[in-house]
Amino acid sequence: MNQNFNSEPISIATRQHEGARPQAAAQPRLRITQRGQIVLVALTALILALVVGMFTFGVSGANASSAETKSDFSYVSIHAGETLWDLATRLDPHADPRDVIAEIMQLNALTSSEVEVGQRIALPERFA
Repeated sequence: MNQNFNSEPISIATRQHEGARPQAAAQPRLRITQRGQIVLVALTALILALVVGMFTFGVSGANASSAETKSDFSYVSIHAGETLWDLATRLDPHADPRDVIAEIMQLNALTSSEVEVGQRIALPERFA
């Protein structure tokens, strides 16, 4: 066992730094300027106003429109064997039934002209 002692002694300070990682440069702290603060506050206020507006006006607007819808229309119930064509010719015998049917379908958001017995159909105001 020959050991070579010719090498320089390693100091304790050198040993401690051999396994250490180099430190990263210190990151500067993020600073918001006065103009940045104003923009941040303005954006926050805008978002808050939009959210409050949606809840305030959206809900009351929906209630107002549904109340208007109920008061502006009269309703009829479909009898056995009755079709929208029969209803249209009874409501306005001089008009083209297809035009009256289209108006009734649009008002009631119907996707087809088929109706069921007992179904309530809203009529345009001019037929009330």
